[in-house]
Amino acid sequence: ESYDNDDLCSPPASGSFLTDATVIIPCSLKTLSAIANGYADTLISRAGICSLKEGRKTILVIRETPLDLSSLENMVKAKKSGAIILPASPAFYHNPKRVEDLVDFIVGKVLDQLGLKHSLFKRWGQ
Repeated sequence: ESYDNDDLCSPPASGSFLTDATVIIPCSLKTLSAIANGYADTLISRAGICSLKEGRKTILVIRETPLDLSSLENMVKAKKSGAIILPASPAFYHNPKRVEDLVDFIVGKVLDQLGLKHSLFKRWGQ
């Protein structure tokens, strides 16, 4: 099921909407700022805030670079609130050959944080 991002009355806007985790990918710096500062102006930011306040795993895949000081401070605020900050910065130790390999690396890192097994990339030493 999907919802409009401006629908703050939809189920994911409530802490009673049960989830195992919330993954915001990609997470813009605007959305990061909203979540870090408790400003729920969209369904995405509200779902992230609810996930944190309910103590659920919340993964923010930051997509932007370079980062200014306020963005770094917002990452610290979100981390202190319990978020996992996962920059969309693929590694190159697995010798990627295609763009898909870079995407798979980030998706694999998200799956690792969720405790889900995958074979999207070779682990160090494999």
